[in-house]
Amino acid sequence: MKLRGEQVHALARGEVVIPRGDADPIILKVQALPLGHEEHAEKLFPSPTAPLQYAEDKRGKVMRDPATKKPITVRNLEDPDYKAAVRATSRLQMMYFVHEALKADETVEWDTPETDDPKEFYEALFKELTLAGFSVGDLRLIIDTVMELSNLKGEDIQEAKEAFLSQEPAV
Repeated sequence: MKLRGEQVHALARGEVVIPRGDADPIILKVQALPLGHEEHAEKLFPSPTAPLQYAEDKRGKVMRDPATKKPITVRNLEDPDYKAAVRATSRLQMMYFVHEALKADETVEWDTPETDDPKEFYEALFKELTLAGFSVGDLRLIIDTVMELSNLKGEDIQEAKEAFLSQEPAV
């Protein structure tokens, strides 16, 4: 693509300054996320599906479809295993997001080698950031900057960010 005769090929880039109290701040270069990053994250880490359960009336009796007399099923969004899977998937997707954004910083070196298992790799990166002393607020600074660079706004982005940031560090 050309714009005013010039080739357009770069993602927006910026810096994140992470304060460290009495120590020097951590300065990271980040980049916007390219088109298709959400689909790729979803392909790597598909969103879980809530389990089915029978719909019950106020008395606890299973509800039935009047036409077929078959029990009515609904998704149980309150299932603890489903909720745990949603949190785990959100964390993996957001680690993918952070990893992609930090590719702009040639000074960032991960101890974790890339593997054929994306889940293993991104869980290891999360642990690496945890052990390096990164906090929820530090990740929020990175995510907020990348979202701004990517021109991402909206409630769905806020919900995804909050789901990720609600994770307990895995040590």
